[in-house]
Amino acid sequence: MKAPASILTLVILWTYGLGPSTAAAQANDPERPAERRSAPTSAQPPAGDKPERARPQPPRTAPEATPTPAARPALPPRTAPAPRPTPPLPDAAVAKEDTGFGFGSYGRVGIDTDGRGGPGRQLNLAAHGPRLGEGPYLELDLYYRMRPYRDVRLQTVVTLAFTEQLFHFDGDWASGLALRNLYLEGQDLFVRGLNLWVGSRMYRGDDIYLLDFWPLDNLNTVGGGVSYAFGRTKLAWHLGVNRLRDLYQYQEVQVPGLNNTSELVVLLNRQRMITSVKAEQELGGRNGKLGAKLKVYGEYHFLPKGTLDSHLPDAEQEHLRADHGWLAGLQAGLWNFGPRSHVNLFLRYAQGLAAYGEFAIPFGLATDKRAKNAREFLLAVSANFELKRWFGVQFGGYVRYFKDADPNEYDWDDGWEYVAVVRPHLFLHKLFAVAFEVSYQARNPAGLSPWTHRAESPGVTKFAVMPLLTFGKGTYARPQFRLIYMLVHQNESARMSYNPEDPRHDLKVGHYIGIQAEWWFNSTYR
Repeated sequence: MKAPASILTLVILWTYGLGPSTAAAQANDPERPAERRSAPTSAQPPAGDKPERARPQPPRTAPEATPTPAARPALPPRTAPAPRPTPPLPDAAVAKEDTGFGFGSYGRVGIDTDGRGGPGRQLNLAAHGPRLGEGPYLELDLYYRMRPYRDVRLQTVVTLAFTEQLFHFDGDWASGLALRNLYLEGQDLFVRGLNLWVGSRMYRGDDIYLLDFWPLDNLNTVGGGVSYAFGRTKLAWHLGVNRLRDLYQYQEVQVPGLNNTSELVVLLNRQRMITSVKAEQELGGRNGKLGAKLKVYGEYHFLPKGTLDSHLPDAEQEHLRADHGWLAGLQAGLWNFGPRSHVNLFLRYAQGLAAYGEFAIPFGLATDKRAKNAREFLLAVSANFELKRWFGVQFGGYVRYFKDADPNEYDWDDGWEYVAVVRPHLFLHKLFAVAFEVSYQARNPAGLSPWTHRAESPGVTKFAVMPLLTFGKGTYARPQFRLIYMLVHQNESARMSYNPEDPRHDLKVGHYIGIQAEWWFNSTYR
């Protein structure tokens, strides 16, 4: 989608028109969404420190004296799902704090080179390779909260996302723009813990930050959902649709009209219906104690039948059969085994349409052009561990098996893939740190290479060093400036995976040099 400069100008003016009073209201809002990449339990700890409590002032009638600062209470580690206890507020104060405008953002931007005058290359061969070296991306969250009736809380959420199409690289004053969130949510609707939302929403769980990958619940549909939380248990259900502008789901054709004219009609319009259900249970985790959670998750995808025009002379229209798929998965997590520390283990199995993902065009279909025989298995892990002052380490990885829907058992695009990445940090100062990243990714295809006509095992190894200027505590502290040098090595099979005319075909060792900034604050994607 192309957005003219005038639209972008209005967005910027609206954003900065919120004023400092709004920022102050957000800072004091106990109900505002968690920081970007954070989770209510163990996904990632939020960035930055919590504000210190105000120091008590002496009584007005007391003689002038220097007040003694109150002792700051011990705070639980940042991964604890429960918010820091605060003194109860009068009803009027509570109503004032969780109403009004809010603003949040996630963004990354930078510049890079391959050391030869060209841009830096990521060189990933897995479906979800390491995120280091990703291009510019921006999300702007705009929301408004209100209390229209008793304890009912409503909020509207709008998230504008901008892709990496910067005009500096094409001279085109337009941007790739997507509306990722556009929904109304009601919280505590007449019953405490009962929530309802309707609209377009990034409906996600916990991610693997180092891979920029959500291995279990990760949907973005137009629809609605309901959830109910009681104690440490949460149940949720969602129903939504999407449709891709591709002949697999959508087709417009020219047909004869009146008075020797033609008309454009929509012949094929198949919406994919997706419904999901999840149940989550938390145990412990309060006041710095060890916490655990278990999540059970499932999806069902359905695509109705349709009619496709083949565009061939005297050819009959093709009738596409209905298709479906399903996904089932588990997540187990622990947190508070160290400062800002967590580990999440994910397991999922998908079949049919769900094996490809909601925004993927299924390939390798069966003879009836359905995806019912496709399948995917995934085992993934995400972890973070920190020592109190000077060291922290992040880890992520997965093992994945994929088989498309065609009857061929020896396809190049079927088989196993493996990804592992580790990023240790040395905290040299409150603001300065050095991070190192080592990653390996490999594929074991079930068939022969289409280029060499022999069995290949592509593999890519990366090593990176990153001096950091970061604001806050821990490996997930943001905003952050980073200088990056990355060395990339492709084995022979990886190089043979590319077209012989592709420059990557002859690149055994590559270099990535760049400077990047990344931030998130007051951002919500659930």
